[in-house]
Formats: sequence, C-alpha cells, structure tokens
Amino acid sequence: MPLKGTTNNPAGRPKGIVNARVQQWESLADAITGKQAAKFEEFMNRLWESKDPKDHYKAAQLFIQTLEYFKPKQARLTSDSILSEPIQIIISESI
Repeated sequence: MPLKGTTNNPAGRPKGIVNARVQQWESLADAITGKQAAKFEEFMNRLWESKDPKDHYKAAQLFIQTLEYFKPKQARLTSDSILSEPIQIIISESI
C-alpha cells in the first residue's frame, strides 16, 4: 500500500491516453450510430408502415426517446410571480 501522498504511478496517465471506460463508451456509441443504425432504421420503418395503429404509437414513442438523446429538451422558462401589468416590448433603432 502506498504511503499517504504517494502513488504507485507517480507520472500518472500520459496525455492522450483515454481511460478504459471511456474507450468502452466510445465503442458502444460507434456501434449504435454505425452498425446498429441501419437495423434501427429498418425496424422503425416496419413500425411506421404497419397497419396496426399501436405500432405507429410505438414508433412515435421510440422516435421521441431517440430524438431526446441527440437533441435534449430545452428548459422551459417560467415566472413565479403574477404580473400586474402587461409586458411591453420596445424596439428602437438606437441601442
């Protein structure tokens, strides 16, 4: 066991060397966006082209879930207070 303040690898991981877990995630991402993408597209097409409305619903759910992975939802801006006056937007040529 190393002494306090020391390590078994004093130089640390060299720059540019990626952690093993990061390599695994990158490999999975490549498989999903590369090799598996064609199969997913084919599966989605079968759902959309089905005559069963339940399959259309499943396709829509999968589409939304997949879309949110690539394009996360934007946070909604809300006001906690009730405005007593209407909001006025003033546009002018000068700043």
